[in-house]
Amino acid sequence: MVQRLIFAFALLVGASGAFAQPTPPPQPTSLPAGLSCADFTHNADGSWTPNHVVSVTTNSGGGIRIAPPARLRPGSYEAGVDLAALLTRLCSPR
Repeated sequence: MVQRLIFAFALLVGASGAFAQPTPPPQPTSLPAGLSCADFTHNADGSWTPNHVVSVTTNSGGGIRIAPPARLRPGSYEAGVDLAALLTRLCSPR
């Protein structure tokens, strides 16, 4: 009986983890207005650091300011944008 209960609990926890992942918002195809590749430095670990204080504004009007020595890493979202992934896609040397 206890084994069945443990199995049922493990199954429930495993299943809930599969459905708990939020869907990321749609990502832009260009950098937010006012930003360019020259505003950031690509670090050896794959992260990006702003060269000065930058403002990231979204289409919805929200936004944030990011200042050095912040490190933007792929998979993290600033103002709803995975800015590091976008920078990697648009600004990394090919």
